[in-house]
Amino acid sequence: MRSLERQVYLTLSDVIDDIPAKHLSVAVSMGADSLALFYIVYNLSKEYKFQLSAIHLNHGLRKESNIEQRAFIKLMDELSVNYYTDNLSVPDELTLDKGKSFELWARNERFKFYQNAKNKLIFDFLLTAHHKDDNVETFFLNLFRGTGLKGLAGIMAKRGFIISPLLNVEKIELYEYLKEINVQFFEDYTNKDNKARRNYIRNVILPDIEKKFSNYKNSIVSCMEEVSFAIDFINSFIPFWYKEEEWDLHLFENLSPYLQRYIMYRKINDLLDFELENINPKRQPSVSKKIVNYALLKIKTLKNGEILQFRNIKIYKSYNRIYFVTSSVKDSSVQGSFSLDKSEFENKKSLVLSFNQYFINIKIKRKIDNIDLNKNFIFEKDKIVDRLIFSKWEKGDFIYLKYGKKKLQDLFVDWKIPRHLKDKILVLKDCKNIIGIFIPFKFANRQNYILSNQYFIDFQSNYEYIIVSVNEKG
Repeated sequence: MRSLERQVYLTLSDVIDDIPAKHLSVAVSMGADSLALFYIVYNLSKEYKFQLSAIHLNHGLRKESNIEQRAFIKLMDELSVNYYTDNLSVPDELTLDKGKSFELWARNERFKFYQNAKNKLIFDFLLTAHHKDDNVETFFLNLFRGTGLKGLAGIMAKRGFIISPLLNVEKIELYEYLKEINVQFFEDYTNKDNKARRNYIRNVILPDIEKKFSNYKNSIVSCMEEVSFAIDFINSFIPFWYKEEEWDLHLFENLSPYLQRYIMYRKINDLLDFELENINPKRQPSVSKKIVNYALLKIKTLKNGEILQFRNIKIYKSYNRIYFVTSSVKDSSVQGSFSLDKSEFENKKSLVLSFNQYFINIKIKRKIDNIDLNKNFIFEKDKIVDRLIFSKWEKGDFIYLKYGKKKLQDLFVDWKIPRHLKDKILVLKDCKNIIGIFIPFKFANRQNYILSNQYFIDFQSNYEYIIVSVNEKG
């Protein structure tokens, strides 16, 4: 076994348990880096008997792209390696744009391809050929962007099912390996176009640095390791409530200013971000420090209301709480109203209705001994004059509670229900009064079903009862 192959196997062993029992796949572009990784892993698969496959994405951006794809298929067939390949079709609006929007689109499509490949080949891990030189370039690219600590930590060795086992290997070592095993590779001429920021760093900035600091790569890698240690240290101070969608304002304000900014930055990015096990092809770039600082300023100066709306995220401050709401969760505000004549349900034992985001189950029973009052509205059928009405609450609506008549608007203020949650509350009425209100979220230890005192029942009486339960649609 060659020394580079042994080095890669040891790296993989650090992040993968029981390699012989795993299915590893390699992303192969047919360039030097990925071909070197493929042959390293191919030889390791012969030695350690794990399952191997390969994937290739034809970006279709160069005339050589189709040639490289055919060469990939031929190579995999010759080596009897299972593979998956696909082609990208660049949207017309991006064909002339080789800037940020194109880079973002290409990255999104690449990750979507990775997920599709995983679903097709059923592999455990995907190996990519990012090496030490790539990592150093990424460090400088993020430094010039003004990134935070996470960006200065460089490329992660493992991100979900994606592993980069060459981060301690220099590019020249990969060239030497290919020369040793006599393997030809394709050159991507676009890597010489210094209009691209990464290429400018690689071809112009770093060669000048190397003239003065010959050991700069190892120094940068050491710096990135220190940054990673610092991130781990800071993360040890992140409070347990960080992952919740609702924060106590006082607890947040008791954190140091740096930690406030750090966890707000991370929280917003987490909500924007994607899990590599379930890649979202519409992922957007991370939030800027400017946006985070704006949110922190609003938290300090705004009494109640919307702090920030950023892409699919809304942040609210209400009654000394901070709320994070994402639009990926379908809008569950109650819209309009729905009425049901008494004649439509009084002679039926059970009826299920669909209204907005809810399924509403209506039952008529005489015995209610085993019915949970905390999970249903229960009231006498004879108290309903002619219909049941389901609707959102309106100004002027009121309900009778044990301490008297109360406007819903005032009740929600007393209970400190945030503005963005009030529209989710469902009201059940008859033609005259509110029977009850359904609160579809846990809040301040309140019950989900609040029944008006006018409709309280006498369990000793032999009446027919209406039982209403509300469930959110999946």
